[in-house]
Amino acid sequence: MRVDAAALGRGNVLAAQAALQDADDDLDAIEAAAKRIRTPDVAKTVGHLVITARNLLKQVEAEPAKLADIRRLVAVYLPRTRDITESYADIESGGKLDPARVERVRVVLGRIDDTFQHFGQRLVEGQAKSLDVDLALLESSIKQELESRP
Repeated sequence: MRVDAAALGRGNVLAAQAALQDADDDLDAIEAAAKRIRTPDVAKTVGHLVITARNLLKQVEAEPAKLADIRRLVAVYLPRTRDITESYADIESGGKLDPARVERVRVVLGRIDDTFQHFGQRLVEGQAKSLDVDLALLESSIKQELESRP
């Protein structure tokens, strides 16, 4: 992942690049674990959350200032998701998963996927709010311009 220094400012570039690289590494590991998971719906959920998270990272790569909006995802959720998916894949390959544990993992991964989608919605809402502010400022400027005409 590459962060544009001009878009973020030099002081935060290294931290942003490191955070995005860590997130990308976590996603690679999660994706690798998903390929080892034999429970179809669990593997599908993991695959979906990887796609969602990668899309979020692409948005941050394009607009690095958005990193703050997904910092918790990068710092907390992705590393824990990596731990869960790798452990699940390891235990499943040993044939030691009981149905209750499979269900618990299924529920938690579903919640994680929902959380990742929520992060995406927050990014879109932030863009919409920014657009609303820009529109209000422009409307105000136009109104002032028209009112100041003789």
